[in-house]
Amino acid sequence: MIGQGDIDFLAFFRTLVKNGYSGWSVVEQDVKFGDTTIPPAESVAASLKYLRGVVGKLDRARVTS
Repeated sequence: MIGQGDIDFLAFFRTLVKNGYSGWSVVEQDVKFGDTTIPPAESVAASLKYLRGVVGKLDRARVTS
């Protein structure tokens, strides 16, 4: 699930903002076929919630700075 791995998404997106990037970003989530402990729909929903939280933190930081 996105947000539970090795990538620091907050730092990644902060770097994009710091460098003036305003284009698309695509985050891909892979699972081993037939080996899912969490149903795909639940995993996608939780990952999206996490990423929205990361973006929300960036938005709040820009407003307060």
